[in-house]
Amino acid sequence: NGISVEKSYLPFWLFDSKAMYQNKCIKFFVSVNNIFNKRYFDLGNIMQPGIWIKGGFSYKFNFN
Repeated sequence: NGISVEKSYLPFWLFDSKAMYQNKCIKFFVSVNNIFNKRYFDLGNIMQPGIWIKGGFSYKFNFN
């Protein structure tokens, strides 16, 4: 019938962490979201991903 019904869910906790190393010209980072892989729904009853890991780096060029 095309009618969507929103459902109430119990509250939940999420645990995230981020680590970073930096010197004069380079920066490395790693970030972990939802460390305990909690299954939960966001607004609109959309299932959210479990554990999420991302990382990267940046480099500052010095043209002096």
